[in-house]
Amino acid sequence: MPTMKGRIDTVEDDFWTERLPFFTAQFPTYYREPKQVHGRFHASDERYFDGSHEIIPLTQRHGHRTYVMMHPYVLEPKLTFTVGLYTKPKHYADQEAEIGKTIGQPKHEGFREAQLGNSQAWYYPADKTIVLWANPATTSLLSVGT
Repeated sequence: MPTMKGRIDTVEDDFWTERLPFFTAQFPTYYREPKQVHGRFHASDERYFDGSHEIIPLTQRHGHRTYVMMHPYVLEPKLTFTVGLYTKPKHYADQEAEIGKTIGQPKHEGFREAQLGNSQAWYYPADKTIVLWANPATTSLLSVGT
């Protein structure tokens, strides 16, 4: 995979505790070549007080659980185009009115993180149970490669 040069714009805050590369995937409707998929993670320990309200049966009614949130993302180039607008749009019989044209070349101004989905997990160590939740819309975008 070629090395990308340029600044990467990320949302920097204390919420995300880790960023890791995952795998390479092909997005047939989005990109023409495989892209490296990364994940940003948040993990925290939580207490729960009434296990009867959980979505799964638990033997322990109160205790500690570990919460993990993960957002998969790919890096996209940030491109800027300059568009000059016509004072009178050009009309063609078989298409919409053309309102202007690009001036010069696009400017590459680094990269941004394009989020692909959202997944969450809760681990209940006393019950040795993991609850996983994932955004199913994301899976339709992926055709995992090497």
